[in-house]
Amino acid sequence: MSANPRRRCSDTSNRESKVLTSQLRCDEEFVISSVADHFSGHWLQGEDPPDAYLQMDDKIIAVEISKLTQQVRDRKGVFSPRLSEDFPAMRLVDDLNNELQADLPDGLVVILAITSPILMKYKKVKALLKNEVVDLISGLCGSEIEKVILDNRITIRVEVCAEPSGRKIFGVCENANSSRDILENA
Repeated sequence: MSANPRRRCSDTSNRESKVLTSQLRCDEEFVISSVADHFSGHWLQGEDPPDAYLQMDDKIIAVEISKLTQQVRDRKGVFSPRLSEDFPAMRLVDDLNNELQADLPDGLVVILAITSPILMKYKKVKALLKNEVVDLISGLCGSEIEKVILDNRITIRVEVCAEPSGRKIFGVCENANSSRDILENA
């Protein structure tokens, strides 16, 4: 078997347990390595299905790794994956981080709490939010404002960061269509 050319994950701590070249995605490899470490076992490549085998003592257990996706009702009442509604908000945070990286002073971070889905035109929201962030960072640290930008509720907070990670803008998504009733979102 040849390695998956799309993989870009780093080596796992459970390196010795891999017998065959991994065909797993990085997130799948992380999961099976973590499970094997937790149970003091080793994992072997599966045939897909299963994704892998977990070996503990004299037992071998087939493991299929799946990703659960939360479903939310959109404004029309139709179910859709929450990630598809949250993705534009997460992209907005990444875009602003890339565009404002050089403009933000070292030692400061901006935290954006964005309600998704983005209800109006993405580019207009981004331009207006960018102006709000630039205006806020010129003020004091610890500043926080709540804004409604083109019907999108956004909280902007500036904080001091003693250990910078390279990122200067972080985001949190609150999905307006998600329900606290977990069964409704399943």
